[in-house]
Order: sequence, then C-alpha cells, then structure tokens
Amino acid sequence: MEPAGIPVVLVCNWRTILKIHPLTLALFTLLPVLCCAEQEGETPAQQDGPSKKEEADPKEEKEEAQAAAMERGNALFSKGRHKQALAEYEAVLALDPDAEGALFNAGLTAYLTDAYRDALRHWTRLEKLDPSDWTLQKKLIQTHQALGDAVSRDARIKKLYALRSGGKNAKLAAETFFCRDQFKVGHFAVFSYEHFELKGERAVRIYFVVEDMRTRNRDYHLSLGSYAMTNAVYQQRLKEEGKPPQRLYHLDGYQGLNHETWQFYAGEPDYDLVRKHVREALEVRIAREKEDAPKKDDALKKEDAPKKDNAPKKD
Repeated sequence: MEPAGIPVVLVCNWRTILKIHPLTLALFTLLPVLCCAEQEGETPAQQDGPSKKEEADPKEEKEEAQAAAMERGNALFSKGRHKQALAEYEAVLALDPDAEGALFNAGLTAYLTDAYRDALRHWTRLEKLDPSDWTLQKKLIQTHQALGDAVSRDARIKKLYALRSGGKNAKLAAETFFCRDQFKVGHFAVFSYEHFELKGERAVRIYFVVEDMRTRNRDYHLSLGSYAMTNAVYQQRLKEEGKPPQRLYHLDGYQGLNHETWQFYAGEPDYDLVRKHVREALEVRIAREKEDAPKKDDALKKEDAPKKDNAPKKD
C-alpha cells in the first residue's frame, strides 16, 4: 500500500526551478507539494555614482514569470485550492507548453477536481516528452478508469507490465504493485492496488484500501485473492466432476480479526466486475452503520444515566 506521506518542501533558485522534474510527486497522489522559489536580493547601488539601468532580458523575464506562477500554484495547491492552482499552472504552460513540472501538476489538480479530460490532456503531452516514465503510466491508468475508457486503460496496464518485465528500470522491477484506481462510495474513499504477480500461500491480485473520509481511519480493506488452501479444495472438486482445472479467486473483507467473503470467481475476473462488488460490499457496510447508530445512542444514554446504587442518601 502506498503510505500516506508528509508534504514535501522543495527550496530552489528560480533559475533552476523549471528544470526540476517533479514526478516523484506520484508517490504522494492525493498529497500537497509546496515548491518555494528563493527571491534574489537587490544589488546595492555604488557609492561613486548612480548605477546604469540594465536592459531587461526577455528570456529572464519569462523565466521569472513562470517561476512566480509555479510558486503561486503550489502555494494554492497546498491549501487545497485546486481550481485556482490549476489556473496558475495553465499560466506557466501558456509561456512554455513543455514545462514538465507544470504539466504534471496541472494534470494532478485537474484529476482532483474531476476534470479528467483536462488531466488526460496534460499527462499525455507529458508522456510524449518521456514515454518511458512508468510513474506517469499509473496516473494515466487511473484517468482512463475515471473516464470509463476500459480499452485505453487496459492498453496502458499492458504497457506498464511490459516496462517492468523489460528490466531497464531497476526501481520499477522492484515494485510489487501499483495504484490502478481511486473511487468513492458514500463516505468511503477506495484506493485500488494491483499486484504484478500472484505469490505465496495467500496470493492477492487486487488490494482495496478503504478510508473513512470522516475519520481518516483505514482499519478495513478488501482483497481479490487466490489462496493455496482454497484452490486445493476447489481443484479436487473439479477433478471429481471431470472438469478442467481452473484457478479460484475470492473477494474478502477484513477488519481486525473479522473476515467475511463476498464473492467467488471461477478464473480471474474482470476488474470492473470486482469493482462493482466492492461498491456493493461498502454500501452494505454503510447500511449496517445506519442500523447500528440508534443502538449505539441507546447504549450511550444508558451509560450516562445515574446509577441507583450511587444515588445520594436522605438523612
């Protein structure tokens, strides 16, 4: 699971800020990144006479304008003012359409404001500048999912797997999973992580992290797994019935020591079907919470009621 991070502060000179490639922000998908530009001090005038006014350098002025807009955008982003931040990143891109930092940040702010087509526009342009950037592929996969474009989504997933198996990127080769989707169900935010390989006795293909947006609690999760013991029983059954072997998958929910199985699948299921079942499982949890709420209120009232044994005695 991708850990929740701490806002990162990058302090850099405005002359170099536009050369920084900020795609390390992909590890902090829903987290603010603040990039501050260091202001240069004015040169003091010479005592032996008035200094000559230097002619303005158009290139330098352009860089200053870009750096200032980028700084304003990142400051607004850190405050959660995504739409205003997007306008600043767009201002940077108006000056330099290939500014990589602005392209990534513009895509991110567009995605967070549900402007998925704008996010796709910025990120596909960024992809043309560096087609081998695997961290960007994850964001594009999520964007295609949000747009309901399963064909483009699956093509990019295939490309990500190919980049990993190619072995040219050691960091990607070391990764065991990637975030392929983000969605909401009521007050739950769901982050979907796909494992590249099925490994171990309790192999997992998709891991769904569920966050209660009211409390930021993540004590519940679901997983699409294919466990060795379950499969051993299933394969024996298929053999007895004269059917060909087929791997069994199951969708389970976990909270502490509590466990419940929601679905079984003969063969690896389509992601969208599993996603639908995850939504249904969370809707059931929301309904249960509503049913349990009056019971909890009654329990609290009884707890707060004065105990007769401790009532003051009359003289």
